[in-house]
Amino acid sequence: MKKQNILKILTPPIGEDGCWWYRVKNFANIANQEKLASVQEIKANEKDFAIEAAFDACDALLYRFASESIVKVVKVFKKKYPHKPVILETDDDLFNISPLSNAYANLGTKEVFLPDGTPLWQQGKAKFDLYENRKRLIDYEFCLSQSDLVLTTTIRLANKLKEYNEAVAVIPNAINFDFWPVLDIKKETGVVNMVYAGGASHFEDLMMVKEALLKLMETYPQLHLHFVGQLFGGVKKGLPKSRVHFWPWVKADGHGYRMACINADIAIAPLEDKEFNRNKSSVKFYEYSALKIPSVVSNVPPYADEVQEKVNGLLFKTPDEFMRKVSALIDDPLLRRELGENAYAWVKEHRDVKVIAKDWVEVIKKTVEAMKK
Repeated sequence: MKKQNILKILTPPIGEDGCWWYRVKNFANIANQEKLASVQEIKANEKDFAIEAAFDACDALLYRFASESIVKVVKVFKKKYPHKPVILETDDDLFNISPLSNAYANLGTKEVFLPDGTPLWQQGKAKFDLYENRKRLIDYEFCLSQSDLVLTTTIRLANKLKEYNEAVAVIPNAINFDFWPVLDIKKETGVVNMVYAGGASHFEDLMMVKEALLKLMETYPQLHLHFVGQLFGGVKKGLPKSRVHFWPWVKADGHGYRMACINADIAIAPLEDKEFNRNKSSVKFYEYSALKIPSVVSNVPPYADEVQEKVNGLLFKTPDEFMRKVSALIDDPLLRRELGENAYAWVKEHRDVKVIAKDWVEVIKKTVEAMKK
């Protein structure tokens, strides 16, 4: 019997943050375990001859725009291997970064001042360099346009990216349930735990519901609020210190265990309705749902695309509605359980990495085969 050649995918050094985890390592782990493909990572200290050998042996180069240095790699690879695809993985709308996001430091292209004239981002201050940022986005555009395939998270973001390259495929974020265990932890009597997980780009989103959080904490003395990843001073201010808990980020492969150990009863995901956010994925909802935690999320894309009201979650548009929906879950443990179970069933059916990884490998394989012709 003729031995079947397995698809060989090469990646640059894989980062340890959540983006690399969800968009590359998550799929690569399953592809390697299930022998769907062989995904090899170039190590940061690899010798030149070893890198060249890996280039020669691979069928495709898969990369993320982690730094501008990748542009040189793409140029060299495309010149030497014109019949092997370079595949860009990207999961955010980098052309619409909010000035209140820390990412604006490297991707902002305009100076920003507060209403009183205080500079928020000013050329030459705090290493903010408009020239370098514009150049960085030009490099990103180059990678978009020159890649033989672009992989991304949602149809909305795909449509945006098609302005630069028609060859865009949607592979949604997915959950590896081996890293998101539903733990049987005894609930503390008389305590309701509410969790929010998010990074430094979500200040505006949380401030949308700040007043509602203050009222909820005042109304429900049993309510404890857990922030995972980032805790903003402006959000924390005024909240009862004894009932606000902060959990810093851990490595991506431990994040699910950390979230499970919080033993949350309710999860929240406020999101402002703006273009950058509309082009994001619902990964917070997937994570909460994997632990059977019922979610209260903003009634805007991407959440509005996948969360069904009173079926697998609750949606809100205003702070008052947010407060009503959270209150309903605090007051009704049976509703919490019903929505949590339904959310788990939805994410298990639609976002299991063991299923999505097959699509990931298949779309790369088709691109490889098409370029060999």
